[in-house]
Parts: sequence; structure tokens; C-alpha cells
Amino acid sequence: MPERTLLIHRDVTALADFVREHHTHFPTVVATNLLSMRFVRKTSGTGLRTTTLKQLSQRMLSRQGVRVMSEFERRKVLQQVVEGVHLHYLPLSRPTFRQLMRIFSELMHAATPAEKPELVARTAREKDVAHCYAAYLSHLTTHKLADPSAVEFFAPEQGKYLVYGYPYFDQAQVELLGKVCEPGSVVTLTSEGHRTFSRARKAQSALESQGWKVQMAPDSVRETVGTRAVDHLLAGTGPVPEHITHTPLPGPEAEVRHTLGHIHHLLKGGVPPEDVVVVVRDQDTYLPLIREASRRYQLPILCGQMLPLIYTHPAKLVLSLVRASQKGWEHHMALEVLQHPLSRFVDEISLKRKTLSPPPQKLSDWKLGGEAGVLELPLQAIGEVYGARLREALGFLGLSRTVRGTHQTAVAVSRVLDILESLSMMGNLTLEDLRLELIEDFMDIGVPTVYSRRGVRIASPLALSGRKYPMCSCWASVTPSSPSALLQMCCWTTTSGNAGSAPGWPWSVRENACTPNGPTCTPA
Repeated sequence: MPERTLLIHRDVTALADFVREHHTHFPTVVATNLLSMRFVRKTSGTGLRTTTLKQLSQRMLSRQGVRVMSEFERRKVLQQVVEGVHLHYLPLSRPTFRQLMRIFSELMHAATPAEKPELVARTAREKDVAHCYAAYLSHLTTHKLADPSAVEFFAPEQGKYLVYGYPYFDQAQVELLGKVCEPGSVVTLTSEGHRTFSRARKAQSALESQGWKVQMAPDSVRETVGTRAVDHLLAGTGPVPEHITHTPLPGPEAEVRHTLGHIHHLLKGGVPPEDVVVVVRDQDTYLPLIREASRRYQLPILCGQMLPLIYTHPAKLVLSLVRASQKGWEHHMALEVLQHPLSRFVDEISLKRKTLSPPPQKLSDWKLGGEAGVLELPLQAIGEVYGARLREALGFLGLSRTVRGTHQTAVAVSRVLDILESLSMMGNLTLEDLRLELIEDFMDIGVPTVYSRRGVRIASPLALSGRKYPMCSCWASVTPSSPSALLQMCCWTTTSGNAGSAPGWPWSVRENACTPNGPTCTPA
């Protein structure tokens, strides 16, 4: 294939067969995630180089001396840029910065050049947004920075690639493929005229306009439950494939009760919880219901839900340090810091509370040594000073990036320290300004939380790409852009929801179709 080829098929199994047979002709395979290439890696050994579009973009930028900002640095840089733009309508406020971040992210994903918004802006608000967008991109280019929300927008370098597993591409990804893919590169895409593939068809049209040659992949010789389900879904005729059922239910609560009740029955029958997955797209709606129902049924749940950083121990410790300095290290404020679960002084302070009389009312009375002075913060300073002092204080308390604890604690510590480093971009602050700024950052940033170390997996369709589960429940909020990719994961699927809320899933209700002893599908 000397030309740049867009290989399409409605069934991801056919595309997977092409990748399995031809991946050796490409130096690098680009996939949605590294797990989605396990089926090739098993047969190719250690010779297969795999990456994702985001990782590929980051490596290209790194070789060009461009640094990808952290999420915290991104907001600070944007604030600096906007404060230097003469605005006619938008107020300088935190809500404005949040809205601009969302708008800029959408513009970069749409591969919008810096000058285009200024050409079409009409109202004062639109002109302010356009000027800020141009100034933001100019600042990033000048300082060799890249926005973390759309890394693909910034990366230009060519090579020969095989791209597999993406259900669709946004415009920035289409532009990236046009820039980096040399002749001989192949991009695979699940695409057909059915309405389920609307995003894929849009990406196909965009790639065709760049000169990509569209070629239909040969049908797969393998027939799986997922393949038969896709045929039934797209043709709309014929019997429902065995072991797949559609159960209409009135709403999310009923879906959760029905599904977890059935999973509870399976686990009591001896099915390992690791064999079961629930596919859900709208996590904000479902996860609180899942958490409550899982307690009632005593089900182990494994979930990557994001928890605001402010609710974690490291963030609470930093805020306690700031409040203690505001209050002059009064007795109860000192205890809040020194007896914090992450403090190395917990046991020592417990003993001193019994022996020191009267109760200490300032930091020096606790007799923690000469270095304890690093815990006291000045009433006013620039952001860089506050960031350095807080990092020193955390180090004195025994907290660093190598902290021992759960995965959530380790991630929370790392992100708290990143936020403290980003304070270097702030000007003069009082302790109250510092406290409000930290609260804002801690509320904006999330950390993953896991309900248990092992159990029934709750995840989005993309997170499950390339993984195989014998039993899969797919809820109404999931209308996958690549239905074949989703159906290849399971040996039965329960799609529950209002009968009219899940167009594209026309299967009728079949009772008792979900048997744990059914044949296991081969994943794409």
C-alpha cells in the first residue's frame, strides 16, 4: 500500500485480522490504548512497538523541545495571558477562566488556527474570546509549551504508521494524521452507512478530503457472538444472537437494581467477580447509584471514578497548614496539622498532650526541634515563596512524592505538589488569597478512587477496548460508535433502559438468556 490508506469495515474483527497479519510491515502501531494490542503482542513477541496518538504527540513535542503543561500550569498560564489582553466584555474572574479553557479545548480539538476566530467574531464577547485564543496560542508557541487537553494539535513529525482501534477521530486528530503519516501508512476505521457510525463517517469524509484512499477490508473468516450481533444490529433482521438480551427498564435506578441483583446471583453461584463488567458512559449519573446498591448487595466494585482533590488527606493537610498560620498556631489548629494521618508526629504529639501543661498555644511550645519553624508561613508573600515554604513544611511532616499508601494517596500527593509548584506564577498573595486559590485548584482537579482492590469492573467503552470479559452488562447510556468493538468483549450483553432511549440496539427481550456457561467470545 504505497499510498496513505483508510481501511474501513463495519466489523472490527475484520480490521483486527488485518492488523494481526500485517503489523510487521510497520515500525509502530498506534492504538487507542496499549491493552487493545494484546491480541497481536501474544503472537509477535517483543518486536511490536505500540503507542497512542497522545503518547506519539508527546514524544514528538519532546524531541522539538516543547513541554506539555500540567493541568494546573495550564490554568495559571491562561490567567496570565488573559490578564494581558484588553477585554471589552468578559470579566476577569475564575468562572471566565474555566469557560475559556473549555472553549479553547473545543477549538483545538477542531484544529482551529489562531486567526480564524478573529475573522468570524461579531459580538464583543466573541471578539474577547477570539483575542484571548490568539494570545494564548501565541504565548504557547513563544515559550514552547503545549496544552495538555489537545496535545495532538501541536505535534508535527512524519513517519509510517498503522493506526488501529479508534472508533472515530476528532478534527485535531485528523489533522495530526495528515501531518505525521507518510505514504504507506494505514488507518483502520469501523465505518458504514448505518446511523450508529455517524462520527466515524464524518472522520472518514475528513480523511478522504486530505487525499486518503478508502479501501474496504476483507471480511473476517472468524465468526463470533459479537460478529453475529453486529450483523443483526446493522441489518435489523434475523434472530437475536444467542446469549444476548435486551431488557427495557424505566430509569437508571431500575437499571442498577436489575443488573447488580443479577450479578449478585451470579457471584453467589461461583462466578468470579473479575469475569463481570458493567459498561457505562454517564458515570456521574450511575456511580452514586452503583455505590449504594453495591453496599446493599455486598458486591466488590472496581471503579476509576474521579474524586475532587480537596477531599483527600494531602490536600486537607495543606489547607490545615495555611489555616494554622492564619490562627497563629493555636492549640486546636496545631493538633489538626501535627496529628494529621499523614504526619510523622502523630505518636509523639499524643504523648506530649499528656505531659505538656498548660496546653501549648504556639508552635514553639510543642518542642519539635529547630527545623519546626518551616511550618510557619508569612502573612504575605509572592506565590513562589508560598509554594516553596509549603513543600518544605510537607517534607518536615514526612510527606514526599515517594509516600507509602494507597494508589489514590500517591496520586493525590503528586498532584498537590504539582499545584504548589505552579504557585510560582502567582504574584503577591495574603494567606487568605492563598487559601482561596488552593481551594479552587483542589476542587478543579480529581484523583482516581477505587472501591475495592478486586471486583466487578465499572468502566466506559473506550477504557475496555481490547479487554475480554465473559459477562458484560451494557446500559442504555452507552450507544457505542463502534458497536462491534464493544460486543466482541462479551459472551452476553444486557442492554437495559427505556425501549426508546437506545436507538441502534433493536434486540427484543429474551428471558433467561444470560447464562454464565455460554461460549466465550474471541476479542477483536
